Amino acid sequence: MKIIGILLLAGIVLNVLQAALSVLLVVGLIGLIVGILLRPAETFGLLAFGMLASLLKTHPVGCIWIGSLTLIMMMLKRDRSVITRPPVRVQISQQTNVAVLPAVGGGGGNPSQG
Repeated sequence: MKIIGILLLAGIVLNVLQAALSVLLVVGLIGLIVGILLRPAETFGLLAFGMLASLLKTHPVGCIWIGSLTLIMMMLKRDRSVITRPPVRVQISQQTNVAVLPAVGGGGGNPSQG
């Protein structure tokens, strides 16, 4: 009889815990909806941070690859002004009325010196 009472009490405690977790889940979902409506950038940032933490926990090598590729792309995008050529300025000679283009390569007249 004592064992049946212990099992009954354990079942009641588990049901109370399940109900408390259900209430916490509903409150969390309501908080998430309110956060999306009031502060969407911070809420989605928090969700992205949670997804990144989960990815880092389950697939650390893949997360390192994605992070390094992201950093490389950001560095390339930031230094984009160095990679592109400046616009070509055309000067018109006053004496001959011929357009004079600047030399390509910045060296002398020999193209092999480049």
